[in-house]
Amino acid sequence: MLSIPDSATVAGSGPGSPRRGETVHTEGLVSRELDDAVVRLGERGPGRLAAAVIQGETGTGKTTLWREAVARARERGYRVLACRPAEPERTLPFAGLTDLFDGITDAEFGRLPGPQRHALDVALLRTTPDGAPPDPRAVNVAALGLVRSLAERRPVVLAVDDTQWLDPASAGVLDYVARRSLEHAVGLLVAVRGDGSRGAPIPFGLDPDRFARGTVIELEKEKRRLTGREHAVLTLLVGGLTATAIAHRLGTSPRTVHKHLENLYRKLGASDRLTAVLRAQRLGLLPGAGETGTGQPNRPISR
Repeated sequence: MLSIPDSATVAGSGPGSPRRGETVHTEGLVSRELDDAVVRLGERGPGRLAAAVIQGETGTGKTTLWREAVARARERGYRVLACRPAEPERTLPFAGLTDLFDGITDAEFGRLPGPQRHALDVALLRTTPDGAPPDPRAVNVAALGLVRSLAERRPVVLAVDDTQWLDPASAGVLDYVARRSLEHAVGLLVAVRGDGSRGAPIPFGLDPDRFARGTVIELEKEKRRLTGREHAVLTLLVGGLTATAIAHRLGTSPRTVHKHLENLYRKLGASDRLTAVLRAQRLGLLPGAGETGTGQPNRPISR
């Protein structure tokens, strides 16, 4: 069951966001506030980076929140370049960058000048090395040119989960790209493990003061879950039952069911039953679309 934190501490933000050090309500980070953060990732500077950094200990829901942000960014039509490095890959040069650029087409790579493309192709193991390792400056410049080229067509989001496991070579490239994309429609969405202490290091050495309406979110561990009764109501919603039918099934009153529904909507950031069920499925609180917990097909959801 998903743990939904009660609050988050903003370690850095720009105009239009909560102030530095301000504690904000984060139930909406699985809903409306998360939508706002995703919108900001597609905005241009000027002179500041659109960034969202999710930071917390293991089990705080960082990856769940990161995945939801990635999904919503794609729904908005952003070009999301994503990677999820693992600890064993930290010693493999450019492993993260290889995953990050995996969906970029040959035609898009082809817009780069020859020397830059060759250096990046070698770094990403897209071509046979000529004996010498790729020039780091050429790789950096090529990656920057590639990201900027993509951003001319639609906003680009560089999304990295478990950033603490990103190999140093890839981290260096992202550092270079992020610092030089302040005037472009390039956003940075990262999740990183941290102990929640104020002033913990931000990935790539980024300065929160240079974020444009972005935030650093420190998630607190397991402070709120769906109650057992709320989860029961949520499960019955999938079967298309009305509030009266759910009340009869659970041996309670329709008024109590409506109260549970209000709590569910608030926690999931939904305004209706269909949205609540779809978001719960995306967050892993319910089986996927097309089946119930018993494997039976879903019936239409009664409003």
